[in-house]
This record gives sequence, C-alpha cells and structure tokens, in this order.
Amino acid sequence: AAGLIGAVLLWLGSAAAAEPPLRVAALGTVLAEIAGEVGGDAVRVDNLVPPGIDPHTFNPSPADMRILVDAGLVLASGLGLEGYLDRLATRLRDGSRVVAVGDTLPGILTGPGGEKDPHWWHSIGEMEHAVDIVRGALAAARPGETQGFAARAAAYTGRLEALRAWVAVEVAKI
Repeated sequence: AAGLIGAVLLWLGSAAAAEPPLRVAALGTVLAEIAGEVGGDAVRVDNLVPPGIDPHTFNPSPADMRILVDAGLVLASGLGLEGYLDRLATRLRDGSRVVAVGDTLPGILTGPGGEKDPHWWHSIGEMEHAVDIVRGALAAARPGETQGFAARAAAYTGRLEALRAWVAVEVAKI
C-alpha cells in the first residue's frame, strides 16, 4: 500500500508541475484540425471561424478578440485570406505569435494576374508543409513538447500520404 501511495503522490506532483495546455486560436477549421492533431493534449484549440462562415468576410467579435488576446499562438491561413490579420496582430498581447501558414508555403498556385491562391488546403502537398509549419510553431512555443509534436505530425502526415495514394488510385480509374 505504501508503494501505491508513493506512486500516486509522485503522479500528483508531476501533474501539478506540468504546464497547462498551450492556448491556440485558429482562424479556420483546417488550421484547428492540424493544431489539434499535432498538438494533442499539449494544446487547447479554439476555432474562431466555424464551418459555414466565410473566412474572407469573418469579423472577430469581442468574445473572439478575448480568445485571440489570451492565446499563446494564433494560426491564420495567410495569403490575404484574413483581411483583418494586420489589425488583429497589433492588438495581441506581447508573447503571442501569429503564424500566417500560407505565407511560407513553397508551392502556392498563382492565378493569371500573378495573385496567390489562399486556399492552400486544397493541395495535399501544401497540407503536409502546413503540418510542418504548425509543428514548428508549437515546438517554438513549447520546447518541452517537441518530441510529441514531431511524432503526432509524422502520424498526421502519414495519413495525408495515404490520402494521396488513394486519390491517385481513384483518379487513375477515370
């Protein structure tokens, strides 16, 4: 019984010493999914642009602004999709990071006028890059969780690769 009590006390002590989950505010469902999959229990994700809301015209409410201000990391699609992003970044507390994922993706398609398409999640390859960008941002915010983030990012990327293989088979049938 003494061994069990000691183990419980050790567990309680380590649980109390653990950091609370990193608060992540996502400006879209795809970003929320990536953050949740890569972050696991080390993050708490609030998606501010729910399904059915046009991200081009989304306007953060005062309650949304409170979530954004309290977040340690804000994930945006970037590439001009969130027209309010620059104004928003100036209102965040010191220490908050805003990561415009699409702004750093390598293979963004451009239209006939040279404008970049902000809908990067339509490409499995760009999704894989986005997973790595989010993994890096989470690791920068919580260095002690780097290995867990890397493992979960690898698992998620593996599912994206399986999706890519399935798409190739289905397209070949056409």
